[in-house]
Amino acid sequence: MLAGAVSIAIGVALALGVHLVNRSALSEFAAALARVNGDAQAQIQGRSGDFDERLFASIAAAPGILAASPVIEFKANAWRVDALRPEHAPAPSVSLRVLGIDPIRAAQVTPALLPGLAPSSSNDPAALFDDHAIFLSRGAASALGSAPGDRL
Repeated sequence: MLAGAVSIAIGVALALGVHLVNRSALSEFAAALARVNGDAQAQIQGRSGDFDERLFASIAAAPGILAASPVIEFKANAWRVDALRPEHAPAPSVSLRVLGIDPIRAAQVTPALLPGLAPSSSNDPAALFDDHAIFLSRGAASALGSAPGDRL
């Protein structure tokens, strides 16, 4: 009876050990992949819609923080302004996930968020700082039927 209990305890301990080693290995792999991809090492998100901007300044200035980049995220409906359609027909809209970033800070923390192409056909790098520019993913551009330079 004692041998059976000891055998079960050893089996449970071995299973727990294998689980912990596996979880640790997967965690280290995910962290290494995030570093290679240029992802942020940590994120702070507000539980409800608002996030006090003064908190960002204190976090960015905290010891041990090398760089911090704010991201504003929300859902919006978009449609092409110049879409060809009958005069009174509503334009088809697409629900988009919008990320608002500071391109200079994002280049330090999450370069993967920076767009690869400028919105105009000139590929002007200054377009990153245009208040009226929006950079669409390939999927969003396809869903809207839009091309670089179109108005949304």
